[in-house]
Amino acid sequence: MQWFVAVPDCPAGLRVLEDLRPPWSVLVRHASGRPWLVGRVPTGHCQELSTGDRRVAVIGRARPDAAVLDRLLASLSVDHGVPGPSPVAGSAHVAVSEPGRFRLHGTASGLRRVYAARVHGVTVAADRADVLAGLSAAGTDERWLAVQLIADGPPHPLDRLTPWTGVLAVPPGDALTVDAEGGSAQARWWSPPKPDRPLTTGAPALRSALAEAVALRVAATPASTLGCDLSGGMDSTALAFLANDAGAPLHTLTLEFRDPANDDTRWADLARSHLPDAVALDLPQDRLPGQYANLGRPRTPTDAPSGALRGRAVLEASSARYREHGIGLQLAGHGG
Repeated sequence: MQWFVAVPDCPAGLRVLEDLRPPWSVLVRHASGRPWLVGRVPTGHCQELSTGDRRVAVIGRARPDAAVLDRLLASLSVDHGVPGPSPVAGSAHVAVSEPGRFRLHGTASGLRRVYAARVHGVTVAADRADVLAGLSAAGTDERWLAVQLIADGPPHPLDRLTPWTGVLAVPPGDALTVDAEGGSAQARWWSPPKPDRPLTTGAPALRSALAEAVALRVAATPASTLGCDLSGGMDSTALAFLANDAGAPLHTLTLEFRDPANDDTRWADLARSHLPDAVALDLPQDRLPGQYANLGRPRTPTDAPSGALRGRAVLEASSARYREHGIGLQLAGHGG
């Protein structure tokens, strides 16, 4: 399980670290020398740049070059975010530490969330709510359970709840700041832009951002073949073409569902006709598990019960099909 925790620059922060379940390592330190970001992340998933007493860190699937890191260091502070869209391509948390304070935010989409809880009298932040629940010995928040029974993806402000009492989710687009006494505040770092750009300029900008993010994944595994789901839908199909444009040795995978009204294969075949260099894979009906299959099997822990559990067996079958061809990296358009 991957995770990281951000602790304030004070003695109580050191006490928090004593309660963390090993193994973990110090990723980045405050200028004082005290640990700031600790946890378990893959090699290369935490990059740091510092000048004087200020440190900037990028944690996640992103590989910002020196120019991007320099821009972050020059413009990002605890009090102010980077003007405009984030310059970091990919999917990552961005954090900055100054003497006695730090600031942390995830992605505007909400894929990378920030969670906060009080532990030993100070605010501690993390990218997983369950890690903070373990640190704070939090009990179950029955309000969250009630909300989940009413709505899938509850609206604001109910989306701040987590399954654990005292562990709160920072809204996407907000940054969390924590001072040396362990107090915290939230400030907006991103808001939806005004709808004043025509499609002729907005579409190329969106394509450019997506292409940069996909190229980042391709570059991260230069010697590997890339797998990409291809349902024929808008999300996975766009990713497949962008991966192909980035020069990835590409295998596409299409699922043949039993529903006679499902026309994924028709549109996937049309898309494949424009990807002549890609290897076409499929999962025929007789190899496709049913929905809700394998629910009783152990699984990788998540922050909370997920609607994706419904199709977990299908996802596992897809991964197995990719592994048959030596593919270790998969692009998918879930939620796109």
